[in-house]
Amino acid sequence: MERSEVQVVVVEDEAIIRMDLVETLRELGYVVVGDAGDGATGIEVVRSTRPDVVFMDVNMPVLDGIAATRVIVEEDLAAVVMVTAYAQRSVVDEAVAAGASGYIVKPFSGSDLAPAIEVAVARRGQIRALRDQVESLAERAQSRSLVEEAVSFLGETQGLGEPEAYAFLRRAAMDQRVTLPEAAAVILQRMREGISQKGHE
Repeated sequence: MERSEVQVVVVEDEAIIRMDLVETLRELGYVVVGDAGDGATGIEVVRSTRPDVVFMDVNMPVLDGIAATRVIVEEDLAAVVMVTAYAQRSVVDEAVAAGASGYIVKPFSGSDLAPAIEVAVARRGQIRALRDQVESLAERAQSRSLVEEAVSFLGETQGLGEPEAYAFLRRAAMDQRVTLPEAAAVILQRMREGISQKGHE
């Protein structure tokens, strides 16, 4: 991703540091789409601008940076780089636990910012790819489960063997122009409706 394509929000309660950070980022070629002086306002700015990266101060009024980071990461709004005056292990661990992709220590220089942004963007991409993979695996498992349940149902109610039940399902899918799991879901829904109607009779 080119620097001119990377959108950034700066959340920092000290106005001079915030302006310095915004100016430095712009000089480096990044697009600063918003800034805020406290964590709560920062979340709202991030929600409305949907940047790629947020530079988030740790100690701020209204809502601190750790709590704000947690919300931003949970809502998958952006990657977060913590800006801290402390390089203490406990602060770093807390930031990582909240979902931060990295951190820079005050006073920082322009040369600290670009690597932090690149790492944060790359990590967010990896996390999203892993999440998509997990969702895809879960969907496949659910689809397999639906088909197996429909085959079992057809065996019990229609007296079909497993190969015949699969063949029946494949024909139903072709006739309805849907996938095998979708055909299985239709058959199972009809079965449940049938049982429900019998229960009311």
